[in-house]
Amino acid sequence: MKKIILIFILIPILGFSQNSNKYKEFNAGVYLNSLEFDASSRIDFDFIFPGASFLWGKTNYYSNNFFFDYQLGVAFPSIITGKAGLGIGSQDTPVTFSTGIRPWPLTFYVQLDFNKRFIISIEPFISSDIEGTGIATIGFRF
Repeated sequence: MKKIILIFILIPILGFSQNSNKYKEFNAGVYLNSLEFDASSRIDFDFIFPGASFLWGKTNYYSNNFFFDYQLGVAFPSIITGKAGLGIGSQDTPVTFSTGIRPWPLTFYVQLDFNKRFIISIEPFISSDIEGTGIATIGFRF
């Protein structure tokens, strides 16, 4: 039921955009397991695993300096990936900020886009089914 309500909320948002931008994106990053800080403020990782993804995405910009961004693509090691989020900024803004959710692995993300080309994303895990801290990526849009 919650999914149906969410779909009915998002459909009008998708239809009333002022401008939109389609893109392709390549990301590379790491999975971080058990991020810990010791007494000397040193960061300790139990396990780091590399990953990469290729995504097709679309950003819908609205007149109030607000946007909706969604992506779908292929990834290693998860095979299929995607995410959707809301952000602050316009097509002319050099740096935009967005936040959203990735369904698998279930993460919440915060993302900075620089000049609509370079992306930095931090994604802590939400689900307790997956042991670990999260994902950190850098990306390039074209």
